[in-house]
Amino acid sequence: MKFPEKSLQVEHFNEPLLEFAYAQRSPHPKDGLFLYGPHAKAKSTREIRVGVVGTSNGIAHFRSWARK
Repeated sequence: MKFPEKSLQVEHFNEPLLEFAYAQRSPHPKDGLFLYGPHAKAKSTREIRVGVVGTSNGIAHFRSWARK
């Protein structure tokens, strides 16, 4: 795959800590589940936040798919 750009600007975002039972946090899913257990189920429907990296066309395809 070839890109028309000669270089791409990359931004790094630190990953947030994962939250487990009793509001305990850990950067590692296995450790968090073993030590604290799964997070309690939500009492009501919650939104899911998704980050998308891609071209304008690729992001448009994702948005179209996500609406279904």
